[in-house]
Amino acid sequence: MNRYLILSLLGLSLLACRKKKEPSPEPPPAPDTEIPVPSIGHQTGPGIHKSDLITVPVGTEDQTIEYIDSRFLITIPAGTFTGPATMTVEEITDSCQGNLGYTYRITANQPLKKPIELAFDYRFMKLYGSDLRCLMVAHHNSNKVWYVQENYEHDAARTRIVIRTKDVGDFALMRTLLISPKDSSLVVGGETDVEVMRVIPLRPQEDNAEVLAPLKPVAKDVFTKGIPVIKAVPLERELVNIWTAEDLAAITDIGNHAICHAKHENPEGKDARIYAHLNSRVTTDFLLAVSYTLPITGDALELKIAHQNWFSVPARITEVNGMLRLLYQQDEYHVMIAWPATGTGTWNWETANAPHAVFEAGNIYMGDRMSSRYNDPVTGEVKPSGGSLTITSNEGPDGFVEGHFVLTNAGRYYDLGYRVSERVEGKFRVKRMP
Repeated sequence: MNRYLILSLLGLSLLACRKKKEPSPEPPPAPDTEIPVPSIGHQTGPGIHKSDLITVPVGTEDQTIEYIDSRFLITIPAGTFTGPATMTVEEITDSCQGNLGYTYRITANQPLKKPIELAFDYRFMKLYGSDLRCLMVAHHNSNKVWYVQENYEHDAARTRIVIRTKDVGDFALMRTLLISPKDSSLVVGGETDVEVMRVIPLRPQEDNAEVLAPLKPVAKDVFTKGIPVIKAVPLERELVNIWTAEDLAAITDIGNHAICHAKHENPEGKDARIYAHLNSRVTTDFLLAVSYTLPITGDALELKIAHQNWFSVPARITEVNGMLRLLYQQDEYHVMIAWPATGTGTWNWETANAPHAVFEAGNIYMGDRMSSRYNDPVTGEVKPSGGSLTITSNEGPDGFVEGHFVLTNAGRYYDLGYRVSERVEGKFRVKRMP
């Protein structure tokens, strides 16, 4: 099964002789010249412990380790170790571009003599603008770079992405292509920009520059260590065929970029489904399209956390003890933003000097608590996150309040405090309660 995509550029052919004063024409491409794969991708720091660390004794027979309700499975064949051994497994935070938040660290007290099988079950995942056929597994190497693994298998019958490896370390389930919207929702009658993003090198198929080829090795030993993961960039224009949308939305096609419109007759609470059809064969070996669902709303709080896409939640604004409080709460999920109820302006996050604003959230990002404070990793001192909240419109009770904000280092809570920081962006247009 073809697995990987890389980007190829066509080489240059010889130019024909031309008169001295004529402008130089654009040189026509020649086939069979490859763009070099980056020797190093996007460097990131190691993940931090997130969930249970388990230690499992490994015997001399075939064995399977099931972790977190079988979301992650390790199959160890007989003869993997020279004798009785132990392996540890833990869930860690995810620093891989295109991540889905499924990252695990594996260690062993002996070298592996045989490949083990790692299986990620994607049954309960939200793909956020991607497609099952875009899923791959990446490994964090000694250069602090994530590499997608070339020997993966899509086991659709068991809803798993599977790789075989003799390495231990950090492994993440990720998306290689995705649709990224500028906004997390569509206001009735409104519009938003969307584009296709990629996080690995790609190339057109050599015999047809407008056909997207699967990723695969193209020369001896080129991908023995996998494909480097880069920062998300827009997919090349020639690799996007056409954009389409279902009945609840309209689309203006501008290549790798499009504008999605919510029709005026659409009621709130419905979804707009949009598709980017790629220049590819319609077979199981080729990616046909990626898609995204945008909710159509009246007004909402929109958030973007770390590398994730924007998402929206319903919210309301009330005044409590001289502070305006924007609140979303549903079961264990919540977001609360508070600031002085004094018209429009800009407020800092929890500084020592008033006025200030406060941000708190729970379970909206990887199930963790978040705050507008964080613990300095060196001194342990509690510091404000940085960034600010700006209120651009405040119509008073029964009117709309609009604003936007950035937290450059919002704290994420672990056992010893808010010792991990993430960038959080937000914007809202919410009616103020009387």
